[in-house]
Amino acid sequence: MSIVNNQLTKMLSAYKKDMLVKLKEVVIDNAKELEEVAGDDSPNFITVDTRAVKGMRGYSLEVGVFGDNDLAAYIEFGTGLSAKQILAPYPQYIKDLAWTFKKEVDGTSTGQPYLFNNWLRLHPLFLQQLSKLLKKQH
Repeated sequence: MSIVNNQLTKMLSAYKKDMLVKLKEVVIDNAKELEEVAGDDSPNFITVDTRAVKGMRGYSLEVGVFGDNDLAAYIEFGTGLSAKQILAPYPQYIKDLAWTFKKEVDGTSTGQPYLFNNWLRLHPLFLQQLSKLLKKQH
């Protein structure tokens, strides 16, 4: 019985490693695609990139504009009426983030969405790819 348990343990371990590799590939591919399309849509002085962030449970992948460039948010969302129009169809978690950049006076800058609009467009495909991978493994 011990031989069977050892073989089963090895097979499960190999399955887990293989699945993690495939999941990481899906995540990385989608992050890189978001980085590319958002970078293409952003003004050339804003850099959209991907970075790995070490957390309590290992590394996570983030795509965004990193640094102290608040201008990136004003270009993404716009200000004043432009921001209201751009944010109208967005989910609440994006609106909440946008509000953190709100100033006392409404501005008049027209937004040029590049990151969150692409995130919302690509996210369903990402979820579909994950679902397909997980279903294939069962």
